[in-house]
Amino acid sequence: MKKVCFFDLPFVRQDSNAPPEHNYCRIIAGDKVFYTFTSQFSDDAVLKKLQEGDRVYIGARPLAGGSYWLH
Repeated sequence: MKKVCFFDLPFVRQDSNAPPEHNYCRIIAGDKVFYTFTSQFSDDAVLKKLQEGDRVYIGARPLAGGSYWLH
């Protein structure tokens, strides 16, 4: 299992990068791309409150394609 990486990055945007039934969320912060399920958030409204430039602190595992899976 790949180790968890930690990042302190400026938030750029979040969007859905898959059909709605999959509940995937893509978060772009700094020059990195993170994927997660919206259901992993106890309150996914936090994603809608983020504004460009907000600092986000992220723990994630690297994926084969160079992006990360958010934890």
